[in-house]
Amino acid sequence: MTDDAHTPSRGSAHPSSGDDHVDVTAPLDEPSSRRIDLRVGLITSLLGLVVTIAISVYGWLNTEAGQQVAVHFGPDGQPDRWGSRLEAFGVMPAVLAGVTVLLAVLPRIDPRRSGIAKSMRAYNLVWAAVVVFLTVIHLMATRSAVSETDSGINARLVVVVLGVLYLVIGNYLPKTGSNWFFGIRTPWTLSDERVWTATHRLGGGLFMASGLFTLLAAVVGPDSVAIGLAVAMAVVTAVVTMVYSYVMYRRLNPPIEP
Repeated sequence: MTDDAHTPSRGSAHPSSGDDHVDVTAPLDEPSSRRIDLRVGLITSLLGLVVTIAISVYGWLNTEAGQQVAVHFGPDGQPDRWGSRLEAFGVMPAVLAGVTVLLAVLPRIDPRRSGIAKSMRAYNLVWAAVVVFLTVIHLMATRSAVSETDSGINARLVVVVLGVLYLVIGNYLPKTGSNWFFGIRTPWTLSDERVWTATHRLGGGLFMASGLFTLLAAVVGPDSVAIGLAVAMAVVTAVVTMVYSYVMYRRLNPPIEP
């Protein structure tokens, strides 16, 4: 008999038999970070940055040095605060750049990478929708700044874009995995996977309803009413889902009697 019979097989840490055998050369599960694909969000953000910078350059070249331009608009779409050209044309590209960096970094530092990795499609599409929303707002504000006849923005269009954003969020919210940065994060959803799932299903439905009501208000209601409704729907959705997550947690995890 040769010594080969007693030599540990290649890939094993030590001689073992039966179910105790461990093959250390077997591939480990792929780290969650490697499954985080942010290409859609990053590409959309880079395109949004290029467009917003181009819009800002156009606005800068078509306004005069020292000119005060509208930088904030009321619910009726009319300007209610003026500022410098730097504020009007420099803030939005900076905000978009900051949003891009933040959304690119957060999934990488999330302790629950596996949960956010499951949410990549939702994460990327909501990210893209936010970029489009900010770009449209900047375009309208710049148009108002350089226009000699129209000093306001199209509030109805803002409401329409906001309604579409709600629909995107509502469609993908139930498909998110538990994580620390994306979704409805309350102490109770983060403590129980079942509460996370139930709360996000409810939140998805509420955001879908909010989007439909917001679009309807944009079509039939006055601008100020439509914007007020859009904001109110978001607040109601946030409050209802927070309360619901607590109720569900208490129902699924009743306190232990002493």
